Amino acid sequence: MAGSSVAHPAGELWRLDADAAVALAPLGSPFADSRFITALERCNRRWSGHTVGAVARDDVRAAITVVRTGPRGISVPFGYGGLVADRSLDAAEVDALLHLVSRQLGLSALTSYSLPLPIRGRPAHGCGKVFASTALVTLDRDEDPRSALAKKARQSIRRAERGGVVVSVDEDPRPFLTLYAGASRQYRAVYPTPLLNLVAASGLARIYHAVVQGQAVASAFVLTGRVEWMYWLAAANELGRQLEAGYPVVAQMLVDAQAHDAKFVNLGASTGIPGVAKFKRRMAGADFPMIENSITTSPLWLLRSRIASGVANRVQDWRRPRGARQT
Repeated sequence: MAGSSVAHPAGELWRLDADAAVALAPLGSPFADSRFITALERCNRRWSGHTVGAVARDDVRAAITVVRTGPRGISVPFGYGGLVADRSLDAAEVDALLHLVSRQLGLSALTSYSLPLPIRGRPAHGCGKVFASTALVTLDRDEDPRSALAKKARQSIRRAERGGVVVSVDEDPRPFLTLYAGASRQYRAVYPTPLLNLVAASGLARIYHAVVQGQAVASAFVLTGRVEWMYWLAAANELGRQLEAGYPVVAQMLVDAQAHDAKFVNLGASTGIPGVAKFKRRMAGADFPMIENSITTSPLWLLRSRIASGVANRVQDWRRPRGARQT
């Protein structure tokens, strides 16, 4: 969001602040990366991304990246976006901030899905509804991440290697997409192929393949942030499942994430999938809550907001020199 700060109206907890949007935008999460937002916009022309920043009365900064479709907004589809702030926010502050953002963007509803990682510049508030959990691996810079794996995981890695599995890393999504096309028939949610191609082409993804005799039998589509890596999608064929090829793939991903100074690897949610949840626990994943904050506004309020915005734009337009007016 461009522009400068505006003063606090009476009774307002927050004021809009473009500097806060800029300062908190590079969150270290791949889902707030401009490349991911651009891929979303190119994949679906109804989506548009906006980062809105604000400052509270005590000078605490906050920001949220919103993808809107029509009158509704969500903090990054297909990802863990959400509010970011310099400190923990309480329920009243979160509610006021979401209403401010809704007014700024002319939204009738706004939902924020946050993963409150304990680092500066990430969501620190714990208020809201816990709607799911995700498995998070915390990386220690001085320890080999493989040392934290469960005994069963290390055994599975050795079996896969004896079965001929070799892990390779690529930016080409085609082997993954081939496996994903078959495996995703059993999935509840399937991600659009154009979006995966766009994200891969942006350089935001690393794609890990478990290869046996030159053929990929399992693959993982991984998003790489400055602080957080995301084990976003995975797929395997029958041989890959028999060899438990996902174990060496994730082990290599953890090693690489540490080498790139990432602090966390998000292994994703496993609600209702006990086998996948067990796999992530063996890979040192610990459950972490995902928080939902949501607001809706009345149709009358939205109409008033749009009228006010239109009047303000018209006044600004008439103040321009005649040759600069837009028609």
